Amino acid sequence: MDRRYLTGLVLLVVVLMGLICLWKGDSFLQAQNYGQEAEPVKIILDDKRIVTSGESSVEVKDNTAVIRDGGTFLLTGKLTDGQIIVAADKDDEAILKFNGVDITCRDSAPVWIRRADKVTIKLRGGSDNVLTDGLFYVPSSQYKLLPRACLDSRASLKIKGAGSLKVNANYQDGIVSTDKLKIKDGIIDVEAARHGLRGSDCVEISGGFITVQAGEDGIRSKDYVKIGLAAVTVDAGRYGIFGLKKVQVDPGSKVEVNKALSPVSSSGTISLAYPLTDQGKE
Repeated sequence: MDRRYLTGLVLLVVVLMGLICLWKGDSFLQAQNYGQEAEPVKIILDDKRIVTSGESSVEVKDNTAVIRDGGTFLLTGKLTDGQIIVAADKDDEAILKFNGVDITCRDSAPVWIRRADKVTIKLRGGSDNVLTDGLFYVPSSQYKLLPRACLDSRASLKIKGAGSLKVNANYQDGIVSTDKLKIKDGIIDVEAARHGLRGSDCVEISGGFITVQAGEDGIRSKDYVKIGLAAVTVDAGRYGIFGLKKVQVDPGSKVEVNKALSPVSSSGTISLAYPLTDQGKE
């Protein structure tokens, strides 16, 4: 065999092997990075204006930021009269990281999740976060339907993290989801003119320290309410805990219901680890 031909063949094999190694290495890195959370889009609240990291997925007009796509968003700062709206596609998932957020909206919900599949609010460890609405909500020309709560979600909503969230709901309800409302952990304090926590499909509290003061029902669901491994204190004007189909309080939880006409109520089944008296003790 011609020596030049043999040398060329060897070089070709070496090049091909190098390309294969590079491809495998790149695939390995992609596999290592798969599932890792992307760099969040920054939404900085600066008194009466909002600044973002320049991503087109967030539209800012005056004192309102509208999130149009799913993804991860890091919110910091104070907004004296403004609003955060999530209006993504119905199949999108959005993660809102609260790191020292203080939002007041005088005529609507400070955080309004109008459209998405799932939304998770993560409370950054050690951060204090506050949401406050006004006594009345005013219809806008852009949105015909009004929110009903200080933190209003028309998607499945989960709240978690090692920070705190204070909700001052002067209009009606505190935290509402027309789907599932789940609280995994965190320090949550809700004061509401009407209902404190409300979820259509369910309200599940599986951890954290939850305090609710409500003019009507403290915790309410059209389906079921489940509490486990959490410390929950409720002051209510009507029902402390109401689940239309079921109310379940598991062992390991600590639930106190005060100042309610009825501590717990359901048209279905009630399963309690211990009797709920006015003090939540036997």
